[in-house]
Amino acid sequence: MLVPSAISIAWFVIFGGTSIRMNLDGLGLEIKESGENVMFDIMDNLPFTGVTSIVVLIAVVIFFVTAADSATVVMGSMSQSGRAFPSKPVTIIWGAALGLIAIFLLLAGGRNALSGLQSIMVSCSVPFALIIIGMMVSWWKDLSNDPATIRRRYARSAVYKGVAKGIDEHGDDFVFGVDPVPAEEGAGAHFDSEDPELTDWYTDATSEDPEEARKQREEEAAATPDPWAAYSRTQENRAAAEAAEAAEKDAKEKDADG
Repeated sequence: MLVPSAISIAWFVIFGGTSIRMNLDGLGLEIKESGENVMFDIMDNLPFTGVTSIVVLIAVVIFFVTAADSATVVMGSMSQSGRAFPSKPVTIIWGAALGLIAIFLLLAGGRNALSGLQSIMVSCSVPFALIIIGMMVSWWKDLSNDPATIRRRYARSAVYKGVAKGIDEHGDDFVFGVDPVPAEEGAGAHFDSEDPELTDWYTDATSEDPEEARKQREEEAAATPDPWAAYSRTQENRAAAEAAEAAEKDAKEKDADG
């Protein structure tokens, strides 16, 4: 995120400042038609015009190709309910649609097609800004349920409760330990890490086969032992052993009295 922003800022500062300076010096940077000539007029006033013009053309081509590729992937992902890796046929269809739309606009608008597109983009920018704000709010809400965020919140709760209990029971001299407890008493009393609402969307979106991923989760859940059940069995066995020991002790005392 930082590298593209830094490159864009450097680009605008260098070429924007150069064009402003040239215009102030009276070099005559006039905007013709859609304004594409300004960049090449700047290059004409700089050394190595032929080389820099070719570099600019290559950079523009790379920019449009990567932008189109990103757009097709994003639209393909949105078409498949947010799938991280959309299928190739869907991506190809969206890429072809974008290309056909661009060709149609250029053929219909002629040499002034870009000016019309620029006007449309400016007109649509204000309502789209509201959409961006809504997307930011949705993104913030979505990140609140992200597995990494949940784990961090869970860990903070566990450490806080552990420190509070340690200080209450042992003062300043204590260490942490991990033991199973009943479902409503531990750090995750108000959190279920296996809740499908928190896990299904992430696993399904990043899996090539959502149904297979769901079956795998069910198999893993069935094969994973319940720590609280194991703890309960241990406690029951301990209680039974203590009861047997007490009964044996009582029997010995009765024999001694008899």
